[in-house]
Amino acid sequence: DRAKAQELEIRVRQEKINRISEHIVAQITDSYQSPCIVYSNDKVRYLNDAFCSLFEAEDLEKFLEDNTSKCILFDERSGFMPSLDFYDKEDLTKNRVSISKRIGRKIYRVIRKIINIDNNDDLSVIYFFNDITLEEYQKIKIKSYTDMLEELVFNQRYKKRNITPIV
Repeated sequence: DRAKAQELEIRVRQEKINRISEHIVAQITDSYQSPCIVYSNDKVRYLNDAFCSLFEAEDLEKFLEDNTSKCILFDERSGFMPSLDFYDKEDLTKNRVSISKRIGRKIYRVIRKIINIDNNDDLSVIYFFNDITLEEYQKIKIKSYTDMLEELVFNQRYKKRNITPIV
């Protein structure tokens, strides 16, 4: 009986530690101003407030219902991840998602961290979404300006070669 009582006490303490750990993770992710989502065993364990505010309630409900794919909320565009399953741990620059909503289109760089929330062998994965929309649009603008300048320089050189002197 003592062994069973001690085992029960250990289990109760472990569950309390797990609840406290989950509460701490929830507070930390909510204090993070960018959207983030936590998965455990390929199921959503937690969404922070910023993630929830990024999407309409009906999108989140659908997302949580069909939790088998992690791509429901992302745009399928060339050069962007269609789902979190395509996360590339080798080339972090490829880990971008595009999200279009009524408020406009946002581009996020996704960062993945593997953490152990509970004191067991199950690891949780947390995805942070850093807004890089402005940075991406600036890259496009710079490329456009560069192309225009290259064309201007090319045209100037071409015109100089075709000019014949008037005698």
